[in-house]
Amino acid sequence: YGFNKSHSTAYSIISYQTAWLKTHYMAEFLAANMSSEYSDTDRLSILINDAKEHNINIVPPSVNKSREFFYVNNKGDIVYALSAIKNVGYKSAKIIFDYKQSNSKYSTLFDLCSIDSKAVNKKILENLVLSGACDDLDGNRSEKMNTIEIALKYGQKISNDKNSAQSSL
Repeated sequence: YGFNKSHSTAYSIISYQTAWLKTHYMAEFLAANMSSEYSDTDRLSILINDAKEHNINIVPPSVNKSREFFYVNNKGDIVYALSAIKNVGYKSAKIIFDYKQSNSKYSTLFDLCSIDSKAVNKKILENLVLSGACDDLDGNRSEKMNTIEIALKYGQKISNDKNSAQSSL
């Protein structure tokens, strides 16, 4: 009987803390929950609907604005995570975000392909374009889908030039 009481006491404290966070920091609470459930699309849709019910804006994914996980921007909106896009994953999302942080914003699909051939492949690029994460880059979605192969070849050439011991004229 004492064992059950100790568990119920611990759970009541956790429930109280969770309720307090959800009441006073709703956007941050939902962003943290979305980040922990980014691979479960059913649970993610429930959390997104909960955010909309509480008038919290969900900013669509963007290679220039999103991070690897969900976060709350200065306006109190939840910014969609790159890792939550189908077939992108955490590692690729982290490399895309880290490269943007250390360099500058992406302006074209070619900038995105010059990162690392392991982080950005055809499937990842297609899903980024189709999800709208590349909408703030130059061109429309159709143009981007048609230039994926060329951009990937360009990225491979850049990668080969970086790894080569020879310098270019």
